[in-house]
Amino acid sequence: VPLIGIRSEVTGSLQAGAKKIELNPLKDFVGVSRPQQETNAVRNSDIVFVGYGVVAPEYDWDDYKGVDVKGKTLLMLINDPPAADQQLFKGKAMTCYGRWTYKYEIASEKGAAAAIIIHETGPAGYPFEVVTGSWGQENFDLARPDKNQGRVPVESWVSLDKARELLSAAGQDFESLKTLAATREFKPVALKARANFQAKNSIREVRSRNVIGKLIGSDPKLRDEYVVYTAHWDHLGK
Repeated sequence: VPLIGIRSEVTGSLQAGAKKIELNPLKDFVGVSRPQQETNAVRNSDIVFVGYGVVAPEYDWDDYKGVDVKGKTLLMLINDPPAADQQLFKGKAMTCYGRWTYKYEIASEKGAAAAIIIHETGPAGYPFEVVTGSWGQENFDLARPDKNQGRVPVESWVSLDKARELLSAAGQDFESLKTLAATREFKPVALKARANFQAKNSIREVRSRNVIGKLIGSDPKLRDEYVVYTAHWDHLGK
């Protein structure tokens, strides 16, 4: 399996009005830049809060409402919208829309310049140290023909405290926005804030392998049929 190892050094700051908000890598912020080039930059990108950043037609849910966010920095919440209807987004069970992978994928589809997920331990299911512990190391992607040029240039996380600081400086309240984001009526909120990021990448090619184990069945009629179980090696630790 051809992979690419990417070790990113992402730095940056947020500007809300006259207040410059510094981001402290591996303390209250962590980012990765997956387009396969040595440097990537995001300059003076307008920040838009997009709720949970979800477009789920089967649930009649669209957090973007047709708003053009191309070139913008998207600020979003982790997990699914906490709908009161337990049939919506499968209740407490996280769907694919709650995964951070999906949120960065939809940001890429929308042409965003950067995506920032607000970390909360409860909804995420793990503390911020897990994010910084894994994202602060080398990350791996499949080697793609487009060299990840279609990916959002900066994928990142911020701590809840840092998000509150940003929103307060932009004249917004985190809890109010989060409550609004839990409704179908939510529309993107353009913040009076901008983002700047600089990314330096160290890139290497990696040849990996998939491992397959086969247990042959004993039933002569069914032994040529297969039940496939898949898993992944998780997680990075110390």
